[in-house]
Amino acid sequence: MAIEIRDVAYHRNGIAGLPFFVVLFNDTDEGMFNQVATIDEDGTDCRVINAGLVVTAGEIGTRHMNKWRGDQYLSLIKEAMQDREYRVWYEAIFEDEETSDVE
Repeated sequence: MAIEIRDVAYHRNGIAGLPFFVVLFNDTDEGMFNQVATIDEDGTDCRVINAGLVVTAGEIGTRHMNKWRGDQYLSLIKEAMQDREYRVWYEAIFEDEETSDVE
């Protein structure tokens, strides 16, 4: 799979929730655009959804088109972020203990 990173952001989940990273990307080999990954602050867990395929609550369970392997995408995102443009984010997510330099 060829991953094209579009944007990265760091979010705090309210005052008590755990912070996380959001990565917007395209999977050009699969022809899937507008993929959204959330990655835990420690960089070890990833969830992926395609923003263009979001379904209503009534359709959940009857349509199975928006299922992605976050564990597989995590390594691909990690590899794609080593590019110079996203290197600071790569270090913040996968190497640093402290993320304050990217907030």
